[in-house]
Amino acid sequence: MSLPKQLEKKLEEMTGMLNFMLSDLNASNTMLGQQLLLAEKTGNRLYIDALIRMRVRAVVSFLESACFYFRHISRDICEALKREPLKEFLIIEEGKKVELKDKIKLSLRFLAYSLGKKVDLDLQSRRWQSVCSVLDKRHLITHPTSISELQVDENDLEDVNNAMFWFVDFVYKLMGKPRPRELDGLF
Repeated sequence: MSLPKQLEKKLEEMTGMLNFMLSDLNASNTMLGQQLLLAEKTGNRLYIDALIRMRVRAVVSFLESACFYFRHISRDICEALKREPLKEFLIIEEGKKVELKDKIKLSLRFLAYSLGKKVDLDLQSRRWQSVCSVLDKRHLITHPTSISELQVDENDLEDVNNAMFWFVDFVYKLMGKPRPRELDGLF
């Protein structure tokens, strides 16, 4: 599908925004990684766990911000193409409580729809399961009812990496762009 020039500009803006948010996340990951190495050398488990919780919160914040922006840009694209957004995509804006994992799915489907692309989110994949695990873990560590809900381990770090790979890989494929090389090693 050939997009009008103004929409090509919007997609370039979206790519720039995504790259900017990812560079923030990369900087955070680098700093946390350095601190994690130091903590592992000293065997300070409390500090290691705190760093893992910070990583979980940072990644979920990225996912939430990116999806918010994708819904915004998707509305703009639909409006410019005079394409009526499907009602299911607008439920988030109607003030109804929608879980973050559903917001992610809806945001990515809305983006695909606005671009006129078919989409398979591959919700059975291990990486999507990691997205769900990370969202659940973030909920527990930001809304704990007991100390056990604050417990994290290296499996949570692996889930964070898998979740990020799934999300970023999906979005760049959807935009028809290669994933930037500087993201290699980020997750």
